[in-house]
Amino acid sequence: MKHLIANTLLALAATSIPCAAQISGGNPAVSAPNTDSYYNFTIVDQNNPISGTGDLNYWQVYASTSGEVQLLIVQPSTNDIVAESTVESVVPGLNTFTLSTPISGVAGDYVGFWEGPNNSSVEFSFTGGTIDYTNDNSGSPTSPLTFAGTSNRTYSIFVSSPEGGTGFEYLLFAGAACLGAAAFTSHKRKTSASNA
Repeated sequence: MKHLIANTLLALAATSIPCAAQISGGNPAVSAPNTDSYYNFTIVDQNNPISGTGDLNYWQVYASTSGEVQLLIVQPSTNDIVAESTVESVVPGLNTFTLSTPISGVAGDYVGFWEGPNNSSVEFSFTGGTIDYTNDNSGSPTSPLTFAGTSNRTYSIFVSSPEGGTGFEYLLFAGAACLGAAAFTSHKRKTSASNA
């Protein structure tokens, strides 16, 4: 009876929790030495495109000051904005936002963002990286984006999606469920083979 319950729970876990890799894009949201002098403009970071296709659940920025930031997902060949978050208020330090409605990302899409109307707040470094930017005070982003220039920068913005959840407990449970599902499938195959 115990084996039946355990196998049933593992089978349910295997069907309800996908064993997929985390989808992510952008750069680690860490403290960096610089902040833009531009404001009310858009930046598209080409350094680490979205790693897979699927829903994106949360995003992070590291800010030097209070301000407003909006996450954008941009299609590289057309510069079309294919998804966006609501405009969020940021405070100095690490800011993490959970998307109440996940936005869709496709492998290869770029991570971008709009900086608010009064100042810039997202920190960056000049080490490596490639970004495109619109004109200073060019207003809210419109699709397709028209860029004023390119620079070698790495912005502290990150977007990700652990499938179905974002917390450590979820990831631990999901990992255990995936391992259990694999063991269940392997056991089932061996049993079927021995009965053949």
